Amino acid sequence: RNGAGKYKYWEFGNPPNQQVEFTGTFKENAKTGLGMMTYVGGAFYHGHFQDGKRHGEGTFQYPNKDIYSGMWKDGKRHGKGTYVYADTKYELKGNWKEGQIVQGTWTFTDGTRYIGGFQQSKPCGDGVWETTKGTIVEGSYVQQVVPLADDNAAKKKDGTPMTETRIYWNTATIV
Repeated sequence: RNGAGKYKYWEFGNPPNQQVEFTGTFKENAKTGLGMMTYVGGAFYHGHFQDGKRHGEGTFQYPNKDIYSGMWKDGKRHGKGTYVYADTKYELKGNWKEGQIVQGTWTFTDGTRYIGGFQQSKPCGDGVWETTKGTIVEGSYVQQVVPLADDNAAKKKDGTPMTETRIYWNTATIV
């Protein structure tokens, strides 16, 4: 496929046999330039493609109605962008790398916000909490990876227990 057009095709996997549609430009069978990809369940991506992957500026609405709008690289969120959770309206805005937010602002619907670093989509390192009443709390988050407490918890392929990441806040100053 080469050139502009609309292409419908089947995506096989889990769940099987779902039809998706791309409207845009192909170059040597790969999506390129500005285009629109629609998925089953109401998900869509409208933005730029390179070598068949999301790349450059674009907006993705997930099946659960969460929305990410910003920069992409090789199919992953990468660069400046904003992620809004549909159910809570919480917003993550900042710099993304390899699909994960690494530095930015986490804003709640009441205006309270955390500004600082992130690791694996959770606060990590130095940061500041600001409340709508003007309270500023400076400190840092520490992450700790621990095995799941349930004795019946699933194990990884290598036999080691599944883990979860817990975060702990250490307050330095309150203004």
